[in-house]
This record gives sequence, C-alpha cells and structure tokens, in this order.
Amino acid sequence: METFDPSGIKASAPREENEPLLKENEPLLQELPKTPLQTASLKVASFFKEQKARLSTKASESFAWGLRYLSLYKREEGRIEKIAKSGKDAEARKSVEQIGLKGLAEPANDEQKEKEALKGKLIEKSFLLDEDHFFGTESIVRQSPIPLIINSHEATLAHLSDEIAHGRLSSNDEKVQSLIAYHSKALANAKELVEVGIDWSSSNYFRDLLAAHPDKSYEEVMDLYLSTPINLRFHSYDDESSNRTGFFRIGVITDLSNGWTNLEELKEFKEGKKTEELNARIADLAIRKQPLNEKLAKLEKSYEKLLDRQKEALKEYESLTEGKKQEKLGEKIISLQKNIHRAGLSIKVLKHQIGSLDYAQKELSNIPKTLEKRRNILQDQFLILLSSQIKEHRHTISSLNTGDPFLFAHLSLLNKDLKIHDKSGWMHDEENEMLDMQAIFQEFKGKTIHFEDINGPFIDKEGNIHLPKTLLDSKKAPASLQLNPAFFNVSVQRSVINNPLQRKINDQGLKDLEAHFKMMQKKPENYFKHLETIKTVLSRKKLRHQDAGEITFNLLKINNILSLNCLSAKDRTGLVAATVIHDLLSERVNESKSLSPKIKKRFLKKEAQEMVAKDSPSVQAVEDNTGDTVLKCCLLFFPKVTLPNRALYSLKQGIVAISGKKKAPHITVKH
Repeated sequence: METFDPSGIKASAPREENEPLLKENEPLLQELPKTPLQTASLKVASFFKEQKARLSTKASESFAWGLRYLSLYKREEGRIEKIAKSGKDAEARKSVEQIGLKGLAEPANDEQKEKEALKGKLIEKSFLLDEDHFFGTESIVRQSPIPLIINSHEATLAHLSDEIAHGRLSSNDEKVQSLIAYHSKALANAKELVEVGIDWSSSNYFRDLLAAHPDKSYEEVMDLYLSTPINLRFHSYDDESSNRTGFFRIGVITDLSNGWTNLEELKEFKEGKKTEELNARIADLAIRKQPLNEKLAKLEKSYEKLLDRQKEALKEYESLTEGKKQEKLGEKIISLQKNIHRAGLSIKVLKHQIGSLDYAQKELSNIPKTLEKRRNILQDQFLILLSSQIKEHRHTISSLNTGDPFLFAHLSLLNKDLKIHDKSGWMHDEENEMLDMQAIFQEFKGKTIHFEDINGPFIDKEGNIHLPKTLLDSKKAPASLQLNPAFFNVSVQRSVINNPLQRKINDQGLKDLEAHFKMMQKKPENYFKHLETIKTVLSRKKLRHQDAGEITFNLLKINNILSLNCLSAKDRTGLVAATVIHDLLSERVNESKSLSPKIKKRFLKKEAQEMVAKDSPSVQAVEDNTGDTVLKCCLLFFPKVTLPNRALYSLKQGIVAISGKKKAPHITVKH
C-alpha cells in the first residue's frame, strides 16, 4: 500500500522560469549505486525509474529528447519490470548493460553511440539442414535515414541558393521563400534528432512525437514534425551462390500531420474541381469537433472539482494528529492525486484530438499552401527511399548506360476501408495514404535521375532528381537514368476484397510495368511467365498475405529493385516478407540433387512454421519497434503455417491483446 507524503505535493510544483534543469556539474545520468547482491534486482528497477524521471524532465525541454525518452523507455519498460520481479539478482547488474539503461542518457562518446546504434540494426537467420546442406541467410538491416535527410535538405538549400545567385529563381518569390523555410526547419529538426542519437524513425514515431509534448498544441507539435521514412529496412535472402535477392520495407509515405486528405485530391481541389466536396469536408470537421468540445468542457469541470477536493483534503490532513484517521485520509489523497493525473492527461489528449481537426480545417482552407507542403513531405520520403535503393543496388545500376530506363516498383499493403482518428489526435486513413503514394509515384514518371558531384540528393523545380555520384561507387556509372515507377496495392488484412479502387490502381501499375519493359531490348528471363502470374493474382476476387507474397516474388524475378509497405512496415509487411523469403528458400532447396523429396518437404515445412516464431527475423523487427513478439496478422487463411499452429498463434495474439503486455508467453510451434 502506498503511504501518503504531503511533501510530494510541493516537490511536484513547476520549476521557476530561470531555475536550471540540473544543478551545476550535476550529470544527467546518475551512477547505479553499489548494492549487495541480494537486493540488486530491486535496485536496478528503482534506478531505472529514477532515470526515467530525470530524463522525462529533460524531455520536456526538447522535442528530440522527448522522442528519445519515449522510444527507449517504452521499449525497455517490460524487461525492467521482469528484472524487478524475477529475483534473479545475479543477473541484475548484467541486465543494466544488456538492456541499455545507460543509453537512456545522452551517449557519452562515439563508442557508446556506435554500440547503441547497432542494437536491433542487424537481424539474421541461417538456413542450415545439416553440416553438408547450408541454404543461405536471411537478413534484415535497419537503415539510418535521418543523416541522409540532413544531407538532402542541405543539398536542396544549396541548390536554391545557387539558383537565386544565377538569377534562375527570385528570392522575392513566395514559393521560393516557402521552400527555403520548409527545408531550413526540416534541417534543424533532423539535426536535433541526430544530436541526441536518433538516426531512424520507429513505427511509433508520430504518436511518440505527440505524446512527448502533451502541453503543446497540436499545431505547435506539427512544427517539430520531420518527414522521414518510417521503419526503413532492407530485407534480403542470400543463397550463398552469388545470388542475393532483397527489397526495402518502409512505412507509409504520407503527411502524417493531416490524414484527412491526399495529394491527388488536393490537386483536384486546386483546379476548382469537387468544390462541394471540399466545403462538405470542412463542415464535417467542424461537426466532429462539437462532441469533443463538449466532452472537454465536462472533463475540465471535473478536473477543477478534483483539485478543490484535494485542497480541502490536504487542509484537513494537516489539522489531524498522527493516527488511523490521518492515515485513512492520506489514502484518499493518494487516490485523488491519481485521479487528478488521469484527468489532466485525458484533457491534454483530448486537446490534441480537437487540435488535429482544427489543423485539418486550417489546411483545407488554404489549398495552394497545403498542396505545396504535402508534396514537399511526400517528395522527401520518396527521395530517401529511391536513394537507398540505388545505393543498395549500385553494382547493378552501374552497369546501365546513360539514359536507360530505371524501373522503381513498389507494392503497398494498405486497406482503403481502415479509417481511425485515434486518441493521440492522429488521423489514420489508409485510403488517403494509398492515394498519396500512388500520386507521388505517378508524379515522378518519366523524370530524369542525374548523378552528380554533390553531397546530398535533391529534387529540382522540374521534378528531376539529383543524386550524388558516390551512391554508385563506379567510374563507369551512367550520368543519368529515366525513372519509371510502377505502384501496386493489395489489401491483405480485414478488407481483402479486390475493390474497384484497388483494381484501378493496379491496372495503372501493370500499364507502367509493361511500358517499361517495352522500352527494353532484352527482357528478363521468363519475363512473360512472371508477368502473367502477376496479372492472374491481381485479378483474384480476394487477396491475402500469400497473394501479396506471390506478386512480390514474381516482381523480384523480373526486376530485383522493389519495395514493400504497410502502415509502419511491421506486421503486414513482415508476414509478406517472410512469405517471399520462404519462397526463395524453397526454390534453392528444391534445386538440391543430394536430398530426397521427403527431406526437402520436411525441412521446408519446419521453416514455414518458424516464419512467425518469436525468434524469427520478421518478429524480431516488430520487437525492435514496439517490444511485441507477435505479428498482428490473421493467419486463419495462411496455408504455409499448419492449422494447429495457426490456432496456437491466434491464442498468443489474443493473450497479447487482452493482457496489454509487451511480451506474450512463449508458445512453441509444432513442426
């Protein structure tokens, strides 16, 4: 039972305006006290909570520290609780290093930064049947896009400055001023993240950004929003015979600050089309705010009442002498404090929800400015993905000739019927996100990629892309390429019906794919067979994870440059990626002439069950983001996993959902 300490009320009072966060020469991270072995596990947990409180205070002063605190603390909290309860005191101190407690503070030196950066960055699995039969390696490499984003914004600002200096752009042009302001702010935000050791954006990036600043308005928080690829990773299979097949995994390419519209729609609004729909959208946002404002008024009234009750209870507490009556009143005050904290947090969260609606209304009331902003944000993410692809496949691309067409294929796994305005204030509408992605891929159709002596990538006013020559690492590299994007979407979860919008998107993707290969004098091996398979799968009435895997496998066969996405590149992307890796493994195993069909079948069946196991690469990638050890995907119709194991996995998913715990009990799958 908690014991009430009235001094705690005073201690929690806000700091004076000029009061320093830390006393002079006081380190941000305190040393773990030397304790007897028998109390080590409790001390570790206590130490962690103390660091959390200190870093929380630091986080309130900087959005970058806020993100660092949330991403690291939330990811490790479950493991810390286990230490406190386990009683395995001998392991407690070792766990401090394993968990990375010291990483919660500012990295002290380059070695510490490098050590922390490697955590979760490389995930590998080897496929070994026996000593004589090794069938390659699966790898997932987490990328570090934020340093590249810094280079990109610096290169863009340098390009704009050069254009102004040579009279090709005017510094008085509002659009030019807006571009300079956008890239300058984005550059500052990116640098602040890197300064505190953040070089990538996890799946919780946007929610964490809002959660880190409950006292700021939604619009103020959006001023800190950095357009960055979410959970960017390269997933590959190396069969050890000089053949490596891989693809990038990325979260949705969209403007997370405003999920109420999309790029294609904004272009139509600007042209004067759908005016009635625009006005109706703005009116709908106003209507949505009404019940939230009413709820806020009630919450604020209740909050004031709780404060009054606490004030009265404290006054009464001080008038009592020590005894049972005072002790009972102390318990009541503790309960009031908890209710006050919950009510205060609910008010802040609700204000973010209302603020997101205000923000969307404001943006839809200025279409030209909103269109420009959204295009900038989408272009930034597209550019980083393209740069990463070219760097990863530099040896293949270096063999191309200047002016050759370059196919940039992408498969999205978004569900057009999924629309959620969640409690953080974020509007998650996968139809808008899907249309954003198709629109930005289409805008780059036929554009030129120039390879130049520059330090970072940028996009010029004509929409052509300029990349550093160093990405290719070859003197014989082409000076330029023609970019041919091909975008597809397959909704694999919840709504699996191949609806008209999805068919329309995929018809365009097929046209773009075929148009690219018509430009090629030499087609890839078995091109027509793989193309026909893709068409057949895309024509099915229902499409699930295994269908998306089949499309991905065949796209990779005709063009080894591909990327996948769902919302955050964890669950849906993870299962489709695992399916593709298993198909590539099956191809390699079935080539073996020294194994009987029965042994091959048994080995591949075992590997199929392990695709979704706790230690599988796809699940480890999820854990690196959220701490969860399951893929939140429906396996009921997933043929690669046996029916009993599908049932077991559904049970495990249910335990995670009901308990709300980061770690689910380990359930061993049957091979």
